[in-house]
Amino acid sequence: PACKTFQQIQSEKNTPYELTATSESGSIDLNALMQIEGIERISPVLNLNASLSLEEYKLDCEIRAVYSSFLSLKFSQGTMYPDSSNMPYLILNKAAAKAFSHENQTVTVSPEDTVMMNANGTERKAIICGIFDDGSEPPTIYMSYDVAQKEYGTSGQTELAFLLNNMGSAKNVVSALQRKNIYAR
Repeated sequence: PACKTFQQIQSEKNTPYELTATSESGSIDLNALMQIEGIERISPVLNLNASLSLEEYKLDCEIRAVYSSFLSLKFSQGTMYPDSSNMPYLILNKAAAKAFSHENQTVTVSPEDTVMMNANGTERKAIICGIFDDGSEPPTIYMSYDVAQKEYGTSGQTELAFLLNNMGSAKNVVSALQRKNIYAR
């Protein structure tokens, strides 16, 4: 039993860990935050409640807008979105790609499909650029943070996502962030 517990602790210490935090400041120096020991990657985050439609088929979802460099995904089709463009590009997990439904029927979207995206009362075209396999059942959809911020703006707070080397570094990272007025949740 002690050996199993030790192995579990070692596994947790060596598994990347995602931490979310918020800041009241509008200008955050991400390069300075990257200097904090234990942080591997960082991105501001914008979450959009959206409805995607392909003809009569719809998917109500949350789109998480982050920098492409924050993600490390295994694509089964297509590629990553560009960080800056005039068109929203979306990447979906396999579950989301198969979840467009209409009257108990579903359709699977593919890269290069154009869908209508309605978020925050604004409707516009978006292009599916990639499908990734994360083995997850809930639909997961990402888009570029820069495009989302330009199109949909942000509220007063800035949400940040941090990918830490491991769970063991979380306590030190949280303390360092608090000294910079960034508060983990």
